[in-house]
This record gives sequence, structure tokens and C-alpha cells, in this order.
Amino acid sequence: MVHGMFYSVLGIGFLVSIGIKWLFRSYFQLLILVHSIEILFMTVVCWYQFGLLTLMPLTALWVIGMGVIYMMNRFA
Repeated sequence: MVHGMFYSVLGIGFLVSIGIKWLFRSYFQLLILVHSIEILFMTVVCWYQFGLLTLMPLTALWVIGMGVIYMMNRFA
């Protein structure tokens, strides 16, 4: 149950952050920096609670976020 809540909070936070980043889609380098810092912060916070279980989901979120930011910037 704890893992389900963890993943749902990560997913909702990710979607909200992508929605906010849509407003600033023309600032490509800034979005890359903010997204990377955001994922690193979530990794550090989650590492102490769940350990290695957070590595793959957060890496996947980072890669998906980079792709979304690239596509938003390309079509901005």
C-alpha cells in the first residue's frame, strides 16, 4: 500500500510539473535544469524511505520528462 501511494504521488507530481513547465516551454535550458534538479531532489528524499526501489521509476520519469520538454520546445 505504501508503494502504491508513493508511485501515485510521484505520478501526480510529475504531471503537475509538466503542466507548469508548459507555460515556460520556450526556455529549453531552464526547463532541462529545473527538471533535472526536481528529479534529483525526489531521488534524495525517496532514497531514505525506499532505497533502490526508487532508482528505476525516477530514471524513467527523468527520461520521459526530457522527451516531453524536447517536444514542447520543438513545437513552441
